[in-house]
Amino acid sequence: MSLYKRNDSRFYWVTDLKIGNVFKKAHSTKTENDFQAQEYLARLRNQMFEQSRLGIKPSRYWWEAVERWLQETSHKRTYKDDIAKLRWLDTYLSNCNLNEINLSKVDEIRSAKLKEASKSTVNRYLALLRSILIKSRDEWEWIERAPKVRLYPEA
Repeated sequence: MSLYKRNDSRFYWVTDLKIGNVFKKAHSTKTENDFQAQEYLARLRNQMFEQSRLGIKPSRYWWEAVERWLQETSHKRTYKDDIAKLRWLDTYLSNCNLNEINLSKVDEIRSAKLKEASKSTVNRYLALLRSILIKSRDEWEWIERAPKVRLYPEA
């Protein structure tokens, strides 16, 4: 069986799973309930099947994109500035799936930042957001489309 209980944990755990070319390492289900653990395993297997056989991309979260962005851009001169901007953006995007970031979400971020900063500063934040979304789409192939993030005109 793919579910088991470890001696050092009160939760059920899932063993290593492989379906087609999709592999998931052993991890906790974060539930003590046997029925909920079995339900979690069924959903996980279904998701892995869809990824392997149907070619459906796994959903990725904003924080995953931020982690990868920071790893790949650690050489930038503005790396510390990016971290500060990403911390601010995290208040709006922390639990967002990348597919959920749309124009209305971008407009919400734009108007919130505009209340506390100038248009050129807002542009820096939006440009960073746009860069991460474009990289998620074009290089990492995590999303099918990214919203068009428009910047304010600058002199």
